[in-house]
Amino acid sequence: MSYGGVLGAPGPKSGPKVVWRWVLVCMVLGTAGALAICGFLAGLGNYVMRQQSPSRTIVADIEDEFVPEARAIRKERIRLCQGRRVYTYNLPKQFNLDILDRFCQNKTNYPEMCQKFINSGLGFELRHVMDPLESWYRTDQFSLDLMFHERMRKYPCATDDPEIADLYYVPYYVGWDIAEHLFTPQIQIRDQLVQRFVGWMMAQPSFNRLQGHKHLLVLGRIVWDFDRKVELSNWGNSLLSAPELENMTSLMLERNPSIDPEKQVAVPYPTSFHPRSDSELKLWQKKVASSPRNGSLVSLAGSPRRDKTKGSVMYYYLRDNLFEQCNKSEVCTFIICDQIDCQSNPHLVTKLLLQSTFCLQPPGDSPTRKGIFDCFMAGTIPVFFTPLSAHQQYLWHLPQDGDSYSVLFDEVEVRDKGFDVMSALKQIPPSRIKRMQRTIVEQILPAIVYDHPDRDPNKKSRDVIDRILEHLFTRGLHDQYDNLT
Repeated sequence: MSYGGVLGAPGPKSGPKVVWRWVLVCMVLGTAGALAICGFLAGLGNYVMRQQSPSRTIVADIEDEFVPEARAIRKERIRLCQGRRVYTYNLPKQFNLDILDRFCQNKTNYPEMCQKFINSGLGFELRHVMDPLESWYRTDQFSLDLMFHERMRKYPCATDDPEIADLYYVPYYVGWDIAEHLFTPQIQIRDQLVQRFVGWMMAQPSFNRLQGHKHLLVLGRIVWDFDRKVELSNWGNSLLSAPELENMTSLMLERNPSIDPEKQVAVPYPTSFHPRSDSELKLWQKKVASSPRNGSLVSLAGSPRRDKTKGSVMYYYLRDNLFEQCNKSEVCTFIICDQIDCQSNPHLVTKLLLQSTFCLQPPGDSPTRKGIFDCFMAGTIPVFFTPLSAHQQYLWHLPQDGDSYSVLFDEVEVRDKGFDVMSALKQIPPSRIKRMQRTIVEQILPAIVYDHPDRDPNKKSRDVIDRILEHLFTRGLHDQYDNLT
């Protein structure tokens, strides 16, 4: 490796080499006078070395002076990283960077996607919309692939030796891959890169040695986009149906509740708040806790489903029912997101939520939605209509007792039997409301934040990714593998 500058520059013949040759001659002579001359020439040699290569000698001095400390630091790091070492595969660009390039070079039908990739997947910075002023971004709900990869680039216990790793992260941007081809009718196009990926993984010694165990994929979307099992299906790819990958652990925004929760792990949707430090997080928690909540009892942000020929029709009718109830109620305020573009203006949604006690969270195209975590971020109590929206999903990030942080009404009662949601929410005792708000602000909010990738290394509060890694390392990635070795 060439360092350039003084560290790589050869010295002239009259430099240190000649001086040290005379030193050797003097030492061979062995007389007192010769030894005195040796001492003088040695000092001269050091002086010349410092003049011609000051960086090298300064580094040498520092190493000589601090070797014990450096060794202690290295030893402490080894201790802290024991059982927590992550090896990130160096995938060919076709599995990650080339996918992003196609969006940014207008080679897809979605060129607007490119703006979602900036700032390591956080999107555009939203300056001066809310305190803390530098913590808010226009983050896309499907940006987890990039955000997680950036954190792993800076992970302090990363290793480049696959033989000693405890976890193997595979940075395939499959979420953006399927986004490009989601509406493509040809199955072979939707599966093309998946098949290449399977072939590439099967050629990796560490993958074969571990039979795919202890390997981690981050999918960045909901499970149904990757779980096509029927060849005639018009949706998704077959990644999760590949038998070669069945032992891998997958992080996703919505899991299939019938699958082992240690194998398919649902993780929070990214919100727009990304603190760098504990002080930024605490400032936001304080703002949330002190918000007066006098705007309305209930809020609803979303869009009615006007096209009921696609997706879950029953969910769409439920959503329409709730918009109708909210519109007729004096205690409910709503935002129509296809009119104000909620994704580009997340601060407007957050300001509405800060003024509300409850937020309605009907399913959208699937049981989960990003709005659930926008609610938590604003300290607002979510109202669910199926346990599939959160209670049976985010097992690593939300309390086991769903009643401690949310309200659950039966969707059939609301949709088909005239259940009055607003009247029911008015009956909830203030004491229970305070308990739920305290749980959300103090326990849930810090757990569902995705920190800024350039966060303060001394930050003590653990964010989503910290908790994911802690769970994986503590519980083990498919402990059954340990029984095979």
